[in-house]
Amino acid sequence: MVWMDKTQLRLGMRQVGALSFSSFLLRNEQSVLGILWYLLDPTVLFLIIFSIFSAREGAHIAHYAVYLFSGLIVYNFFSTVIAEAPGLMRGYRHLLIGMHLPIPILSISLVLRQLYAHIFEIALLAVVMFISDISLFGIIRYLPILVLLLCFLTAGVYILSVAGALIADTANVIRFALQMIFIGTPIFYADIIPHFVALLNPFYPFLILSRAALFNESFSSATLFHAGVLTLVSILFAGVCYSLWNSRAIEYV
Repeated sequence: MVWMDKTQLRLGMRQVGALSFSSFLLRNEQSVLGILWYLLDPTVLFLIIFSIFSAREGAHIAHYAVYLFSGLIVYNFFSTVIAEAPGLMRGYRHLLIGMHLPIPILSISLVLRQLYAHIFEIALLAVVMFISDISLFGIIRYLPILVLLLCFLTAGVYILSVAGALIADTANVIRFALQMIFIGTPIFYADIIPHFVALLNPFYPFLILSRAALFNESFSSATLFHAGVLTLVSILFAGVCYSLWNSRAIEYV
């Protein structure tokens, strides 16, 4: 493993901060709504699903509005990051080749860029929780789960960005997988999925832990272990990818 000195570390942190924040601002710079576009997808989807399922699912799930909106924003954060990962290296090939920017810097900046948007979603969730008379302390309890999810996503983005450079079909596979994850995760319905489906779903434990935090409920040790194992495995596999395919992937960009 190659260790960075303090100068390299500070330079890397500045690159991550500059790249992620500039990408966040420039993405909708010329639009009328600006950064509010980040809130449009989960809000519109919430209104549609809530109008259809509130009478049925809402009869069995307490505070269905918070249940649904929390699931949508966590999934939106997860899916947006994962969906963009396979095309990350090709999209920033000028920085990789021209400025020799490390691939991990790109991976971290992508996660941070979407985190900025997720902060706005959390603020909107706080409004929904306040209207539903749910303690906002759950937002504080959600932060450690968010940190765990950030670690998982950062490693996952690196893996998928390298895979996307080496294998052209990676983006299509991820697109299909995200559709299956949305259907197979209790985002808008009660948690009644089979155990083996939950084990195969990498998003499931993070959603369940997030909801437990937001609703001020106790964490399931099995679910926390599941999320921890997924995070550890993704980090270890990212390390293997870095050792074996990092330089080779750049050649394919």
